[in-house]
Amino acid sequence: ACPRAAKEFHRVLISYVIDLGRDDNFCDHGPLRRSCFWAIGRLAQARRDLAVIARPWLLKGLEDEDIPCRGMAAWALAQLPRDFMDAPALRRLAEAGHEEICEVFDGEKVVEKTVSELAREALG
Repeated sequence: ACPRAAKEFHRVLISYVIDLGRDDNFCDHGPLRRSCFWAIGRLAQARRDLAVIARPWLLKGLEDEDIPCRGMAAWALAQLPRDFMDAPALRRLAEAGHEEICEVFDGEKVVEKTVSELAREALG
């Protein structure tokens, strides 16, 4: 919501979902990482121009070891402009039948959706 804060901290936020396999900012606790994916999605709703650099890491998040993280990554991808290159990974996730629940706060209310539902919605 604050343009100055978004511009200054968007890279730090995105760094929480980037696992380089060494000592970095990666959030290695799945339940906390889910909120990082969600926050990137909220950033995308407000400042797509800043969030679009997260796309490759969101795509990687579709294969996260924590299944609900996959759903949150799919939700975050859905907040970015559509890219047909995202479709194969989203389709695999949508068809995987993951029934794990993700709680998504859209700014007004919390909704519960399954990981596969979020992937199907991201496919549009």
